[in-house]
Amino acid sequence: MARVGVAVRFGVLGAIAVWRGGAPVDVGHARQRWVLGALLADADGVVPTDVLVDRVWGADAPGRQALYGYVSRLRQVLSGVGADIVRDNGGYRLKVLAGSVDAHRFRDLADQARAVRDDEQAASLWEEALGLWRGDAFAGIDTLVQRPACPAGRGATGCAAGSGGGTVTAWAARPDPRRMLDASGGVSAR
Repeated sequence: MARVGVAVRFGVLGAIAVWRGGAPVDVGHARQRWVLGALLADADGVVPTDVLVDRVWGADAPGRQALYGYVSRLRQVLSGVGADIVRDNGGYRLKVLAGSVDAHRFRDLADQARAVRDDEQAASLWEEALGLWRGDAFAGIDTLVQRPACPAGRGATGCAAGSGGGTVTAWAARPDPRRMLDASGGVSAR
């Protein structure tokens, strides 16, 4: 199956959602969306089965058979939008472009904003990045348990993309825009 293009977008910066051509896609009930969110945390990366079960159920995991059922139903739904979930190295991989996931797009825009020297351009990039947020990250997911924090020197956006050992809950730490923009609208910290 072909990789997902930008016509399909995935959201975790708010309730977990999928859009195709701007129209929402029904990906199923809450637990099924949670499985999707746990896969989107590592867009196009392999999520080991045990890690996936732990992200979705924590200590109350019902067993792998439940996961297999949710993955099977998600495969059916996502095949309708051109996405695919594959078994890979003892886990699952949701084949998507990282840029099609709002949290990964946020990280990229934040990185760009920190790199530019022009305050106006940086402010515009921060505004675009913060505009991706539709509410609390992974809103409605109450079964995710706290994971180890990001290694020293890595912010939530560094962990958000799965780099540096961060996990799904690291995305819940939405940056405070007041720390990024000073009173005049200029960038105060990069």
